[in-house]
Formats: sequence, C-alpha cells, structure tokens
Amino acid sequence: MKSMIKYLGISAVALTTGLALAPTASAQSVAVADPQTAILKTTAFTNAINQIKTTYKTGLDQAEAIRKELAPLEQAFDANKDGQLDDSELAKLRASPNFASIQQKEQQASQAEMPALRARAYAIEQISAKFQQAYATVKTTKRVSLVIRPEAALDFDANADITDDITAELNKLVTTVSITPPANWQPGGNAAGAPAAPRGNPPAGVPGAALPATPAPSTGKKPSGR
Repeated sequence: MKSMIKYLGISAVALTTGLALAPTASAQSVAVADPQTAILKTTAFTNAINQIKTTYKTGLDQAEAIRKELAPLEQAFDANKDGQLDDSELAKLRASPNFASIQQKEQQASQAEMPALRARAYAIEQISAKFQQAYATVKTTKRVSLVIRPEAALDFDANADITDDITAELNKLVTTVSITPPANWQPGGNAAGAPAAPRGNPPAGVPGAALPATPAPSTGKKPSGR
C-alpha cells in the first residue's frame, strides 16, 4: 500500500511539474520591434554617419547654406506658422515669381548632398542585409511567436520591446560598413528578406532622406513643399 501511495505521490508530483512547465514550453508571446530604429542605433551605422560627416562635409555644408537661404523665402508662405506648407500654401508658393529660383536652389542643395545621402543609404543597406538573421535570433531567444511594429500596438509594456535586442544582435553581425558605394550601385538592392532602407529624418549633419526603393510610409503630416 505504501509503495502504491509512494508511486501515486511521485506521479502526482511529476504531473504537477509537467502542468507547470507546459505553458512555458508552448508559450506564445507578443513583442514589438521597430526595424528602422534597430538599424539606425547600431554601432556600425553611428560610425558610418561620423565618417560621412567628415568625408562629405563640403557638400553637406553647401546644402545647409542653401537651405538656410531658402528658409525665409518659403516660410513667408507658411500662413498658419506650423512649419509646413499645406496644399493651399504650396499652391501660392508655386504661383509666386520666386518659385523658379527657389526650385533651382533646392536642386542645387539636393545635388550637393546627394553623395552623402548615397553613402548613408549604402551603409543602411549593408546593415539591413543582416536584419533578418538578427531578428530571427532574437525572436527565438525571446521565445516570441508574434512581433508587431510599435505603431500597430494600442499599448505595450516596455519589456515587450525587443528593438534594442535586435540592435545588439546586429552589432555582433555587422561591426563595420563601407560608406563608398560601387560606381554602378543603386539604392534598394538589399538582400531578400531585409527591410528597405529606413526613411525619415537622418541624423544631424546628413540632411534629407535616404534613397530607398519603396515609397515612404504615410506620416499623416501635411506636405512641406521641400
């Protein structure tokens, strides 16, 4: 009888332990991650930006000087002073006698900063090529079954954000990148499965957007006219 009780006791303990571990073994958790932020926070990208600021300083300074010159001309059409030009304000700018001159200077600024923007996009593309690998490692390590972007979540705990974990993994995979694109290189030729080059405001000293192959996501902001 005692042996039977002992047997049943062991079985009960084993069963209880099994039940306790089962949810962990098959746990399904949701996490959030921002691919763009994960890439832009890498050490390789930070170092690349510092190199770009130095290597392409002349063009960047020239573009900045032109845009400072243009700022008051464009701001004169910003009737509501919100820092952007809506459709009606932009229409007035286009109808002004100065529009051709403003357009020409904008083109000059764009041409001056283009080498820096290409270098930035090339650096991003090299890191992006390893994103899927880094993401998969973190997803497995964290035992996450579903990952969504922060903007898709109504609310989430800070512990659910695995963006920094992806950055840390990318730092292991990509220690340095080149800022000199091949002569025939075009933005958007990143490896399959890697995210497109991030859009948005680049770090200080490298104005303008990157040069991705995909359209920029909607920001909900009014057109700036720039």
